[in-house]
Amino acid sequence: MTQHDMFAERHILHSRDGRLAESGPPTTRAQVREMVRRAGDSPRGLVLYIHGGLVTTSAALTTAECLAPEIAGSGGYPVFLVWETGLLDSLLDAFAGPARVIFGALADAVAEMPEEGEPRPVLERRLRSDPLLVAEVERAARTPPRRRAGGVDALNGDLLRAALTPETYRAVFGIAGDRRGALPLEPFDSFLAFAFGVLDELPAREPYGWLHGPRQSVLEECVRAVGVGAAAWDEMTADAGRNLGPTGAVTVLLEAIRDREAAGAPPLPVTVIAHSAGSMIACDLIDRWRAVPGAGRLDVVLLAPSASAERFALTLRADAVAPVLAGLRIFTMTDAAERADALPRMTQRVYEHSLLYFVSGACESRADRPLSGMRRFADAEKLTPSSRRRSGWADQTPLVTAAEHAAIRTIERYLAADPDRLVLTPTPADAPAGRASSARSHEGFVWATRESIRHIVAHGLADGR
Repeated sequence: MTQHDMFAERHILHSRDGRLAESGPPTTRAQVREMVRRAGDSPRGLVLYIHGGLVTTSAALTTAECLAPEIAGSGGYPVFLVWETGLLDSLLDAFAGPARVIFGALADAVAEMPEEGEPRPVLERRLRSDPLLVAEVERAARTPPRRRAGGVDALNGDLLRAALTPETYRAVFGIAGDRRGALPLEPFDSFLAFAFGVLDELPAREPYGWLHGPRQSVLEECVRAVGVGAAAWDEMTADAGRNLGPTGAVTVLLEAIRDREAAGAPPLPVTVIAHSAGSMIACDLIDRWRAVPGAGRLDVVLLAPSASAERFALTLRADAVAPVLAGLRIFTMTDAAERADALPRMTQRVYEHSLLYFVSGACESRADRPLSGMRRFADAEKLTPSSRRRSGWADQTPLVTAAEHAAIRTIERYLAADPDRLVLTPTPADAPAGRASSARSHEGFVWATRESIRHIVAHGLADGR
């Protein structure tokens, strides 16, 4: 057995499709029981780290091996939930191909358009005058489609044919493809139809304050038009939920904790640290914690959580009725830092807002859906549902639904009840222990917050602040 295999056996809770994985590395029920037993011998109990959605299995394993000494050095026994989240990663990788040039040029053209005049002729002139764009569109039209996990087409495959359905043509030009599904236009004309369709979506968002910025909103609508953003996010959300299903990997962990305490062991302290999409699993775990008889203290740390505001509010409301949280702390960026961030792994800054903005604008059920980690939605008093017209880009107060408004009020009242529950990053240089983070980007958030994580593991949230 190699050192990596031994580490995985002792510290990796590997989930595939929500269940214990049988390979790469495998995790068995016996291994989970042994993890819980070892955690009982650690002064600060079990520390469960749940990574976010932009992490491959190999990257998650590397992070685990690097972070484990930090947690163990603070007295906790580290366990890392490694769950398969490659769909959204594939979506972002698509920007590395022709889509980078094509979508980027469209975003630039729309952002630079004058406010007055007929938009379509102006946009067409701008796009046709870009020889690099014309060449990339022709190349994209000749490129065979590539398949991604879960059946999602790569955007840098047959971009135009994937993006433009007969319904799109009918909406834009009053015509559709022939009976064989062939596109009736030349490649660049097809791209113009796609561009006009995207352009037409922006006025529908503008009255509600749902625009995130000229380039950002165009890129979001490109992804929404192709349809892969919602597909990727929906699949990831479903996979997160399966981890707490009847045979889910996290359910197996909770059962091992229950069995340990049913055998007469003292309550096991548990600290959950969840980044980004991992917050969805953390919410489910909190909800299930009260069903574990004799469960010990539960501290939860959320790093830039991408669970929707409505989902997070459900957990907080349940905890208000039947408390299980000893302490909860959210580390997330200020809205200014979110808008200064950019999507990761891009040699050029294509989408120049954070991942949370991208998910909210391109992947959720509607554009600009409130996420629990976005301070854009923090001022609940300005978010009262209203039909009042709201012009402008991301600096405008967005309209929210009644349910979203109620959820935001629940979250903000909970955070306001204890100032230690929310840490906005980057923090000042003199921020106290446990409330410091230099995070200016969604990527690498855990490393920018690791000193605070060590402090929280060592001292807890309820007593150590």
